[in-house]
Amino acid sequence: MLKLTFFLQPDRMDLRILRTRQYLLNNRLVLCHEHLDALLATIPGHPEVIKMHEELESRGAKAENNCIIYFAAGHLKDALVYIGEAIAARPKLLRLYLLRAKIYRRLSCWTRSLEDLELIYKAEAVSLKREADSLIFCILNDAGVSACAAGNYDQAVRLFTAVLKYIKGERRVWVNRADCWFRLGEPMLAIQDYSEALNLADDEPICRIIRGRISVVYYELGTECFDQNNYGEADHHYSLAIEYHIHITYLIQRSKARILLGNEKGAKLDAIAAYKVDPYNRELIPLLARLFPTTGLPEVEDHLMRHFPLRETTLRAIKVTLKLKTNLIFQF
Repeated sequence: MLKLTFFLQPDRMDLRILRTRQYLLNNRLVLCHEHLDALLATIPGHPEVIKMHEELESRGAKAENNCIIYFAAGHLKDALVYIGEAIAARPKLLRLYLLRAKIYRRLSCWTRSLEDLELIYKAEAVSLKREADSLIFCILNDAGVSACAAGNYDQAVRLFTAVLKYIKGERRVWVNRADCWFRLGEPMLAIQDYSEALNLADDEPICRIIRGRISVVYYELGTECFDQNNYGEADHHYSLAIEYHIHITYLIQRSKARILLGNEKGAKLDAIAAYKVDPYNRELIPLLARLFPTTGLPEVEDHLMRHFPLRETTLRAIKVTLKLKTNLIFQF
């Protein structure tokens, strides 16, 4: 009845007030705001209008506070419900859309998060722009990491590239894109991005991590050249890998490459360095046995005894014979 009466007499403020109160009681806040805005523009000092406006503000503030509490506790779905209520009660408060964008980001709903940020940009909210810019970076980076984890490396590269167009000083994005380039079989592009990240790193632990990744790329390049019998290039790439990170595997592989290049001195130096890093490495012992067959290293002697028993028996017999001859000479 009220609806029909209001339709027939839309200019009656008392009917509009009743209709607004009805919408407020039924929690139909969008329609409530439409009528309340019209009332505030026409009779801003009316007690009932002021009361409804204050009630909406109070309801919105309470919902926003609950949202913040649940968001901080990690209850994201509950926080999303409360931020919806807060926005419904105060739809013109732009910081609420920023808060909802953060919740959507944590829920991996990146499209919806960007839609809320778009509202902030359209409203030209200068006070929120910096935080919105930072959030956009986080959203695109998260989406890129998710795409990378799913194996969609091309899509991940596009997302990371979009971030780097606007924020070039973020080390993590360079590293993430470099990881994708490496998995896409683009090692040189990966090295370029890792190098950018290394230039931006400001503490030693992070630098070590990035140098380690660069070394892995060079090692893979060296192994590819080694498998193609291109031992000179393999030696070069293994050397670069060792420059960024000394690893026993790199030393062993470079030693093997140098053996095949005829660089026995260099091969021995690498083998000795690898022995100092890990004397019990399974790949190293056969290499030492080849380069130092008469060494007194117990690991090498054990290896030769197991794999070349006749050779070892002969060598030991020769040593015993020489020792006996020496003793006889000194006796006379």
